[in-house]
Amino acid sequence: MDSLGRILAFFFFSSLLVQTCRADHTFNWGLGPDSNFIQQTFSECDNVQVRLIPLQNSTTLNSTGPYYMFAYAPEGMTMVSHIGDKPGSLQWQVQNPKGSKLLLTVVDGNNNTGGFAGSYFNVVAGNTSCQPPTPNNPPVVHANVSTTINTCDPWGLTITGGVMPYTVSLAALSSPVVTNVSLGPGNDVLTFIDRADPGTQLLAAVVDATGQWGISSVAVHTAGAAVVPGDCPGLNTNSATTAQVQAQAAAAAGAAAQAAKAKNTAIVLGVVFGLVVPLILAGVAFWYWRRRKGLMSRGVVDGQDARPRPYDPASPERALERPSLSLDTRMVQISSQPQRTQSWVVDVNSHSSNRRTDSPTSFDMASTEIGGAASMPIPYLTSPAVQSSAASMIRSPQSQFPVLAVSRAASIARTLVPPESALLTPNSTSPAATLTPSQRYRKMLEAHMEAQAARARGSGSGFGSGPPSIAGSSIRIAGPSSRTPVQRSQSAGPPRSFPAQTARRANTSLRLPPVAAIPESDPSVGPDIIIQHRDGGIVEELPPPYPVDSRYPGPAEPGSSTMMMPLGEPESPPLAGLSGSGGR
Repeated sequence: MDSLGRILAFFFFSSLLVQTCRADHTFNWGLGPDSNFIQQTFSECDNVQVRLIPLQNSTTLNSTGPYYMFAYAPEGMTMVSHIGDKPGSLQWQVQNPKGSKLLLTVVDGNNNTGGFAGSYFNVVAGNTSCQPPTPNNPPVVHANVSTTINTCDPWGLTITGGVMPYTVSLAALSSPVVTNVSLGPGNDVLTFIDRADPGTQLLAAVVDATGQWGISSVAVHTAGAAVVPGDCPGLNTNSATTAQVQAQAAAAAGAAAQAAKAKNTAIVLGVVFGLVVPLILAGVAFWYWRRRKGLMSRGVVDGQDARPRPYDPASPERALERPSLSLDTRMVQISSQPQRTQSWVVDVNSHSSNRRTDSPTSFDMASTEIGGAASMPIPYLTSPAVQSSAASMIRSPQSQFPVLAVSRAASIARTLVPPESALLTPNSTSPAATLTPSQRYRKMLEAHMEAQAARARGSGSGFGSGPPSIAGSSIRIAGPSSRTPVQRSQSAGPPRSFPAQTARRANTSLRLPPVAAIPESDPSVGPDIIIQHRDGGIVEELPPPYPVDSRYPGPAEPGSSTMMMPLGEPESPPLAGLSGSGGR
């Protein structure tokens, strides 16, 4: 851009050296002996009479000899002929070759002109003896526009050949004057600002420093608005060298390329950020929405399985033999004395399918004699019923047994191992879902035994006459803790026997009558009830036993007999106050 500024500055100062002059129109002229003679076509070397005519509204001829005829030919050699010194004896000989189209004007000794005709004069074949020889290396005018230029448009003229400096004459049809422009020393390019009248034809002729006229440019058509004084402000005709013009053209082309590049960049950015980026974002959003919709349809939310699974006992999960609990509330013979069973049903022979109840691998305890500790079956959870039903736990009666028996039963529970691997529920959020069935079962038993031990310690009274021998006595697996049962004594009378119950059919579950239906005089009914929660159809963790408060009586006094009962009807309120003759 700095070089462009220097070029423009040079053009400004060089324009001061360009001398532009216009010949004044002081007379008119014509061809032929009188004013009615109009001739448009000439033969080569014809001699034609020239008449000078005063200007309109004037009777005096304002001109001074000698007189010259200027014959401008587009793309041809310009011929200048001396036609005489006196206005009444002027004669012009046609020296242009055949086929020439001529713009003719007469110039007097004061460089005043008679103007141009409104049309071309044509030259046809004739005698060529008068034609001058072709000059050696004449100057030639080359125009950058050869068709039409508009008012105030620049017209670039480059001159080659001849001897510098050059003078360029600008002639137009119907123009009253000739415009002569002298180029600066060493300049060979003229930039002409068109101020010619529109609707005519304009050409440029050149003469070098030796006075040799050269070959003119093509004639271009002029167009645009009519020219008035003050038009084309800031635009001046100037001359320069070819190198300077080429540098100026390169700078202008570079600026145009930069402008076009900036425009293209703006268009590209507008298309990218206005169309492509929104389409990409819309595509990504649509893909994410489809993906999330697909995951939601499959029950996956934030990478987790969140499908709701309603409880269905006949679901395929039953066939997976998941761990479950089954409660047997009928009578069991312990040491030849009928006792109501308060234990989880266990499998005495994991390889036998005989005597099955609700649990596919459990046995019916209705008529089972449970022997000593050596023959005690190992309880484990095998049935899927705990997934599909609300498993209830029955807290053991408030019997008085030594801490040794509790610890022994707890140690036995810790050795229990289930026969199958852990099966986790996909939608379980309980921490117990990460535990194996054996770990969950041990935790269940330990929690139950710890609660019983805490209740026994909190009673503040002594235990019974001592724990029975585990090795030599009958053992009942009471509740999930498998603790040693304690024979409760009553304050008076022989031990009570329970009425026989109807045997339960296989694959059915029996429940005790509601708590409210048990008479208060029955000392074998205990007030304690353990409610076990349901979690997605599978027992994942046992809640702690209810604390001892005003709703629940303390441990039974010695000699009383209470009994733990299952949760038959959740809506029945617990009985607080049932005891034998030795209790309140």
